[in-house]
Amino acid sequence: MYQNFSLIGIETVSRTKQIIVEFSTCLNMNLKEDIVISLYERESKTPIDFDFVIEQEKIIIDLDTWPIPNTDYILAITGIKSILDEPLPNNIKKRISFESNVESKASIASPVQFQEVSNLIVEIKEDTDNTSLVNRYYIEISTDNAFN
Repeated sequence: MYQNFSLIGIETVSRTKQIIVEFSTCLNMNLKEDIVISLYERESKTPIDFDFVIEQEKIIIDLDTWPIPNTDYILAITGIKSILDEPLPNNIKKRISFESNVESKASIASPVQFQEVSNLIVEIKEDTDNTSLVNRYYIEISTDNAFN
């Protein structure tokens, strides 16, 4: 049974600083020079540096640096053909965003865990190396003793 050549999905992987673009059929690996990929910040049009490889049904984009988290970027790809030289019916132009890869070393200094308080004031102590990378924290509070 013949399967239409199409885009299946686009995934961002912060751990490896990659974007994985997956297709329904194997790609023609001999036509890498025909594929044109651009990745840029949507508002400022600032480009992101990367390299890419073709592996079977995937294009793996290796980013030099991780883009600004929670910011819109545009990924555009043209010139893609299947192993049967069938061109992708539409060029790819997708808006994507990246999750934060910062693992903050912040800890709650006060109140201490399980301390009962009548007037809550939270003090956050953080590692100075991460200060410029973190712009917000989320604090979860519960009155349930089983809360973790």
